[in-house]
Amino acid sequence: MATLSLVVLGFSSPVVAAAQNFSPSATNRPALMGGDKCEKKKDKHDKDECCDNHKNKHDRDKCKEEKGKRGPTGPTGPTGPTGPTGATGENGATGATGPTGPTGPTGATGENGENGATGATGPTGPTGPTGATGENGENGATGATGPTGPTGPTGATGATGHTGATGATGATGATGATGATGATGPCVSIDSFQTAAEREVKAVLAPDGSAFGGVVDFNTVPPYVWTPLTTNGYPPNPCGITVTEHNNIVRFQVVTTDGDVFSLACKLKGANLRSSIAPTRHGYRPICRCPTRPWSAPARRRA
Repeated sequence: MATLSLVVLGFSSPVVAAAQNFSPSATNRPALMGGDKCEKKKDKHDKDECCDNHKNKHDRDKCKEEKGKRGPTGPTGPTGPTGPTGATGENGATGATGPTGPTGPTGATGENGENGATGATGPTGPTGPTGATGENGENGATGATGPTGPTGPTGATGATGHTGATGATGATGATGATGATGATGPCVSIDSFQTAAEREVKAVLAPDGSAFGGVVDFNTVPPYVWTPLTTNGYPPNPCGITVTEHNNIVRFQVVTTDGDVFSLACKLKGANLRSSIAPTRHGYRPICRCPTRPWSAPARRRA
């Protein structure tokens, strides 16, 4: 067992090497097999020593027949060299089973085995309770537009909305065409001329076309004395009137819508406190015709 331990542990020595190179041959076979090594001894002393070493009674008796009287024991010889290690003996019987050791740690979980074959389908179980409503799915694609339905009845008028903010001023539009000439409106006119420090003559053309001459005396109440001037020769379409006075002769001039100018001469009658106008017997006389559009502005120059 010592030799086996040295070999297993990797040790080496001359003895071990000799044991490893040992093989049973003709020379050493009797020693290994229990043969009588005394047969090769030629000396008597050697035979006696050899016979003493026999433990078998038969061998000892046989040896004694060959030897004479035993002499004294010689001195102990030197220790011979250590013989080679014998061959490994047979394995001994298996010893008794020792007590069970403590349970080792749980090993790692092994890999999952292959799935077994699918078993037969079992009977259908009872219907389970209705599950909770799932979330709404995404909206599907918009379908094609259907045909226009009939027009529904007109709904009630909604409440008036708030006035919106004033929009920006738009660009000036193109000048429109000149409109048709409108009807002639009523002509109204007034004129005055102060003849003295306390007297003034006036001429008035009323909206209905009637003309009046008046004298204003600042010292009388009422201050005005009016005289109708719609007399002989008064034009049918008056539109303006003027007045002037010199040496108690008052002259009124009326212009018509056609541009004709008529003149009427009158005299002042009475004292300063109550003066009046008396038209002459000749009545109105045409004195001129105004030129066409004497008041028109000159045409604008283009930039």
